[in-house]
Amino acid sequence: MEQILAGVQTYRNPRLVNILSKLHYIENFGTGIPRILKAYERTDKKPIFDPSENFFILKLPNMNYSDPITDPITDPITDALSDFDLLVMRTIKNNQGLNVPKLLEIIIEEDSNATIDKIKNSLKRHLEKYCEFRGSRSTGGILY
Repeated sequence: MEQILAGVQTYRNPRLVNILSKLHYIENFGTGIPRILKAYERTDKKPIFDPSENFFILKLPNMNYSDPITDPITDPITDALSDFDLLVMRTIKNNQGLNVPKLLEIIIEEDSNATIDKIKNSLKRHLEKYCEFRGSRSTGGILY
């Protein structure tokens, strides 16, 4: 295991590795494991190596997954909400009655990837039971 972590590589089928390398389907530099370890350096989650005599199993935790979040902006939230969903809810709570384009103007300051469609999808899919739309389609707004 120490050799693997140091970058030593061995192949079950060296000819196949040679062909795939020449076709540029793989890199044959032995840098994969060190790059994985570097990617997990600044996270609480770490890759898990399960070695045996002839091989090892590598389990990579999802760095993008976060445990369900509770936020003080509502009663306890029973759903797992993304950071974007919580940003939308917080913005609605602080700016009652705004329509989606006005929400976008505020949200885009914190999340430059925000779009009208992303906000609408968040409202329809995740925040429907927390928020309410009141008024006409053209002049109405969203309430918390």
